[in-house]
Amino acid sequence: DTPLYYNRQKPLGGWGYQAVATRHVQYNSLSILSAHNQYLEFLYVGGLVCIGFFLGANVLLGRRLQKGGRSYYAKLFCAALLSIYIMWMAEVYLHPVLYLPFVLAYHLKSLEKGRISDEKEGKTIVG
Repeated sequence: DTPLYYNRQKPLGGWGYQAVATRHVQYNSLSILSAHNQYLEFLYVGGLVCIGFFLGANVLLGRRLQKGGRSYYAKLFCAALLSIYIMWMAEVYLHPVLYLPFVLAYHLKSLEKGRISDEKEGKTIVG
């Protein structure tokens, strides 16, 4: 409820990252530091601009994964990304390692080429 209140005040650009003390005052709590929903947090921090970039990046990523078809890596990354999207509904996860599957999924074709070349050379690969 509080993030939506503040999002209405600065809908386009959001509030940006803020000090912990500022968040405590805004949420009127010493224990709450975030929106407890990554999507609302994106909206709070970056506004509609941030959500637009996020959605645009996900559309691009979805198209890349769709080109991967039914390959092993495409299925793996779809499952990983789905689990991240579900986690983000319940909590805010800002650790950079959670964004690694997005980067790897974007480079799906390169990963598949490496796997195919390893198979042709007879090397043992995982999967």
